[in-house]
Amino acid sequence: MHQRAIPNIAPLRHVTVAATQFPVTNSPTKNRASAESLVRLAASEGGAQIILLQELFDNLYFCQDQDVDNFSLACSASPLECNPLLSRFRDLSEELGVVLPISFFERAGTAHYNSVAVFDCGECLGVYRKSHIPDGPGYQEKYYFSPGDTGFKVFDTTYGSIGIGICWDQWFPECARSMALLGAELLLYPAAIGSEPHDPTLNSRGHWTRVMQGHAAANLMPVVCSNRVGRENSITFYGGSFIADQSGELVEHFGSSDDLDGVQTNAGYLVHTFDLSEMARRRVGWGVFRDRRPELYGSIATLDGGGGRGGGGASFANIVNPTISSHFSSSSPVNKRTKIVRSTAVVTTPAEYFMPPEWSEQAAVWMAWPHMKSVWSHDCEPARQAVYDLISVIVRYQTVKLLVRAEDLFDARRRLPIEWNVIPVCASYDDIWVRDTGPTFMRSGNGGHGGLMAVHWKFNGWGSKHPHVERDQTVGGQIASLADDGGGAVSVVRCPHVLEGGSFHTDGNGTFITTEECLLHPNRCTNVETGGGGDEHGHRDEDGISFISIGCDGSGKGWSKEEMTLLFEKYLNAKKVIWLPYGVEGDDDTDGHVDNLVAFIAPHKVVMTMPSEECHPQYAKSLKAKEILENSSDAEGNPLQVICLPHPTGSRMVVSEDDVAHLKCGANERKVGTMMAGSYVNFYIGNGFVAMPKYGCPEDGLAQEILQNHLADRKVIAVDTRSILLGGGNIHCITQQEPVG
Repeated sequence: MHQRAIPNIAPLRHVTVAATQFPVTNSPTKNRASAESLVRLAASEGGAQIILLQELFDNLYFCQDQDVDNFSLACSASPLECNPLLSRFRDLSEELGVVLPISFFERAGTAHYNSVAVFDCGECLGVYRKSHIPDGPGYQEKYYFSPGDTGFKVFDTTYGSIGIGICWDQWFPECARSMALLGAELLLYPAAIGSEPHDPTLNSRGHWTRVMQGHAAANLMPVVCSNRVGRENSITFYGGSFIADQSGELVEHFGSSDDLDGVQTNAGYLVHTFDLSEMARRRVGWGVFRDRRPELYGSIATLDGGGGRGGGGASFANIVNPTISSHFSSSSPVNKRTKIVRSTAVVTTPAEYFMPPEWSEQAAVWMAWPHMKSVWSHDCEPARQAVYDLISVIVRYQTVKLLVRAEDLFDARRRLPIEWNVIPVCASYDDIWVRDTGPTFMRSGNGGHGGLMAVHWKFNGWGSKHPHVERDQTVGGQIASLADDGGGAVSVVRCPHVLEGGSFHTDGNGTFITTEECLLHPNRCTNVETGGGGDEHGHRDEDGISFISIGCDGSGKGWSKEEMTLLFEKYLNAKKVIWLPYGVEGDDDTDGHVDNLVAFIAPHKVVMTMPSEECHPQYAKSLKAKEILENSSDAEGNPLQVICLPHPTGSRMVVSEDDVAHLKCGANERKVGTMMAGSYVNFYIGNGFVAMPKYGCPEDGLAQEILQNHLADRKVIAVDTRSILLGGGNIHCITQQEPVG
């Protein structure tokens, strides 16, 4: 469901947009100067706030043939200072106070992409990589570019939310509609459309213009297109850049409507002003989003229409919003300067909201389908089986909303029976740990409409242990945008600080438990983009929470208890935070998340893991935690009752040679004989049931019996999740409850 509700849109949200075009030369220096000149004119003379430049304007269009030497034109987006094109236009964006989407040939490791970096008043909001790559005479882009892996993205800028497609993307209505569903208010397309070298009689200029006009009309939002112009080797680029309004009418364009079949070689800019609030009101009035039928659109998420099965064309009952990314993400590896991330309409969580306990009624549980074969052993098979087994338990009691990568939809459809209460959501993510990457849902104590709110935290890969988490940084926004408070869209608070859902537990009455080992670790005080902590001078951020100075190597001190307690108070409305020194032995992946050690199961009642043998490396850590908990009270002054669960032991808790043979890649590499951070506390409490992990250890049965005795109103079901444990987590880590609003 769309995140933005009409009553929250401020009146008179006017924005002035510009489309530019100019002939490109073989000199990047001249091309950058031409682009900068047009940007300055559009801003100073035209008052433009969002200014679009054409596709790959830094060089002649090199994709006309296959030449390996052209790969030397690619440049990494990170660090930004090493990319002269991006750094120049970042500085220009900051100087003029404008939004500049900049097209560039991106090199990322061994991969190459046709990309756009978005600069908002000097701040890089992220990168979009072209999703659809053409291949034909004169347009041999598949030789140079990999299909983009960012998914469709929407960027929340100072002046409005913009969705960006690149050239060939414009031929796919799925791209435009996806960006509209993700919250776009304007659609922008940098393009390189021209003549067809193999057929001089073919003129597609009118066609490509009309298809984008259709996107504007179908989604009731303006489209801005900047196209290359002039002769480049065997191609004559059409020019004809334009701005279309929400009805699809060309309100500004190079050449009159009678000239649409001609070639425009002039350079210049176009500007037009739109009232975003009025357009949002009209979109609601037309009802084209209200009347959508996502349950019928499953065939769109397939290449062959789902094998001609009819209906949705898929084995799932529903496929929700087959879109790939989220407009809540403002994070990117591109921006290497420290920044303060702007919040949305709400800076901190209003006082009437609280985090419900996990045993309260839930509308659904969010999970994700494993897909990273470099992380999960045996090509993800054991992990997928474990997730399947867990889902088979949950669907007996409640709905599962399952994130699935587009390339894995067929596999997930094949495995999960259609009668199961599973809602698949085609999404973009890196791994399955939705407890940490997803949002924290809050509920209003006042009830009624607007009863749910989602806190979308920053995510930095558990202290930068995992370098590639760009997609995981968007998961919180993706989930929040599809949640429902029972009466409409869920409001979202974006927190500019790192906090993972597995690092705290609550009783629903304002009492939170966490660990010093995790939250006070210097790597959690690390800015997502830079690897450094907040403001380098130790200034306070916009929420009044001070930054700790940390070098870019992550050295220095982490947050203090006082600072973290303030964060809990501001974003979770905590009344009391109980600090435990450590998590579970061997939990190096998360630096000691509390959800492996302690969990609330009822008001002023907790369970914790406690080895029976003093020689166990976890014993001292659990004993200290037990002492603290037994001498603590909740926020209302009630003493805590502490129930001990056995700690799993034996060979199943140790990494074997077979495990290592299939876990050689990345941060999840394990060594033979290493003790894993297994625990029975890492369970999930749902509507009428508890799903707890089992490992084939001697303690499995006793742990289940103890939990069942203390959770008599629920059925405790054990699920073998050792394969998930090998990846670094367990049941609680791969689930995220969505409360009833």
